[in-house]
Amino acid sequence: MILILWWSLAPCGARENGGSAQVSPPAPSEIAQELLILVNQTRSERGLSPLLSSAGLVKAAEAHSRDMAGRRVLSHISTSGLHLTDRLVQAGVFFESAAENVAFSETFVAGFIHTSLMNSPEHRDNILNAEYDRVGIGVVWEEGDGYYVTQDFVQASGPEPGTVGLETHLRDMAGKTRERINALRLRRGLSPFVFQEEADALARELLERRAVGRPHPPLPPAYRMIHILYVFVTAPSLDRAEKEFSLLEHSHTHSGGMGVRFSRSEVHPGGAYDFAFLLFLDRFYMELTKTELTALVGEQITLLRAHQGMQEIRLDGELTEAARKISRSMLDGKGQEAVIPADLADFRIESYVTANPFQVPPEVVSRFTRPGIRRMGIGVIFEPDDQLPTGRFWVTLVFQ
Repeated sequence: MILILWWSLAPCGARENGGSAQVSPPAPSEIAQELLILVNQTRSERGLSPLLSSAGLVKAAEAHSRDMAGRRVLSHISTSGLHLTDRLVQAGVFFESAAENVAFSETFVAGFIHTSLMNSPEHRDNILNAEYDRVGIGVVWEEGDGYYVTQDFVQASGPEPGTVGLETHLRDMAGKTRERINALRLRRGLSPFVFQEEADALARELLERRAVGRPHPPLPPAYRMIHILYVFVTAPSLDRAEKEFSLLEHSHTHSGGMGVRFSRSEVHPGGAYDFAFLLFLDRFYMELTKTELTALVGEQITLLRAHQGMQEIRLDGELTEAARKISRSMLDGKGQEAVIPADLADFRIESYVTANPFQVPPEVVSRFTRPGIRRMGIGVIFEPDDQLPTGRFWVTLVFQ
C-alpha cells in the first residue's frame, strides 16, 4: 500500500509572532516509535491486541525505507527486485501472513502521518488486521526530499529472528506440543501420552525422508502395531489443528513418539511445520480377550502352514487351556521355568516370548509345520512392558 503526504512543516524552522523560532525535527527512529504508539492506541480503541515491535521487522522496514529514499520512489519492490515476502525471508522472519504499508511525507509529525494512513482504506485495513501480532516500522529522512515510511506487519509463526536458533525453537515447540496433547487427553479422561526417545528420533527421521521423497526405513519388529500420523500446520499454535489429534485421544493409544520439522516453500514462504506422530497401539492388546489373542497367533500358524501346502490344525480347547496355564507360569517365573502338567508328557510343547504376535520364531515354525500334527492348543498371555512399545507376549504351543 503506497501513500504520499504532501502537507508539510518546515523541518528547519518556522516563524511565530514576527520572531524566529527554530523547530528541531525528531530523529527518524523517534518518529517510528511515535507511529508504533499511535498504531497500538488505535487498535486498543477498537478492542484489538497491540502489535509487538519486532527488531527483525524494524531492520527490514528501515532497509526498505532506505532503499526507497535512495531512489526517491515509493514501491513495494526493492532495487534488487525483492517483494515483501522475499525481504522477510531474507531477514529470517517466521510468518504466516504479512502486509506492508509504505508512505512518503514532507512532515515529521507522526500524528499527521498516522491519520493520513488511517484515512486510506487499504492502509487502515493493515493497521487494524486482527491476525497481525508483530510490526516493524522504519522511517528514513532523505535530505532535500522528505520522509520515507515503511510499516511491515506479520502474523508471526515462530520466534523473533536472532533470539534463538531454529533447532532450539523446534525443541521448545515440541515440548509445548507434548504438553498441549496431554492437556487435550486430560480433558477427555485419558492418561498422559508417554513420548519415548527412540520413537521421537524415528519420527524425526520419517519427516526428513518424507521431505525429500524417500520411503520410510524398515520399522523395528516391535513397532508392528503402529499408526503414523502426519500433520501440517502453518503456525506452531495447535489451536486450529486440534481436530488433527483425534487419534491421539483414542483409548488404545498411550505411548509413541513425535517429530517436528520446519521448512519454507513457494507456497509458504514464511515457513510451516510438519509433525509426525508414532502411535503405539499397545492398549489394543490389553483390551483383547484371551480368545482374541489366541486367534492372532493361530492365524499366523495357519498362514505359515498354508505356505507349505499344509492344512489348518484343529484348535483343541483342553490343550489351549493347558497352554495358557504354562504361559502364565512362564510369565510368573519370568521364563526361568514353567510348570508342565504330567498328562502332557507325550505332547510337544514350544514356548517363546515375543514383542510381535504376528511373528513366530523360525525354530518354532520348523516344528509345527511338520506333517502328522492332529491337534493343537495355543496359550497367549499379554504383559505390558515399558521397554517395548507394544508390550510382551508369552506364547505356548502344545501339539500332538
